[in-house]
Amino acid sequence: MQEYGLVSIITPTWACAGFISETIKSVQEQTYQNWELLIQDDCSKDNTLEVVRPYMQADKRIKYECNPKNSGAAITRNNALRRAKGKWIAFLDSDDLWHRQKLAKTEHSHPLGMVVSTHFRCGKGVKRGLKNGALPFNID
Repeated sequence: MQEYGLVSIITPTWACAGFISETIKSVQEQTYQNWELLIQDDCSKDNTLEVVRPYMQADKRIKYECNPKNSGAAITRNNALRRAKGKWIAFLDSDDLWHRQKLAKTEHSHPLGMVVSTHFRCGKGVKRGLKNGALPFNID
């Protein structure tokens, strides 16, 4: 597998103790293993830290920090970005999962130095999404 450099995965969280274990496992199962997972908590009142702690103890690539005060998603992401050491940045919400080849299949050599990714809402009754995966603009 080609080595692209460290990927800093930014995972903001708030009250996701019930979901974050599966999110962490989906990162640990990546075929591309040169990553750090930066979990930034926006002052959850649930037991998010207690859920995350065993993963941090077993895998030093997983790091947790809590905001000094509840600040919202944008500031929470920015706080994690300040800690990032990677050549690449990836965003993963604390209630989402990645396919095990997400990082390996992501294009790491675009001349703009960025990657655009889309997501779809899946579930019963959901009828929206991007048609044919087309973006609303062309970056070429």
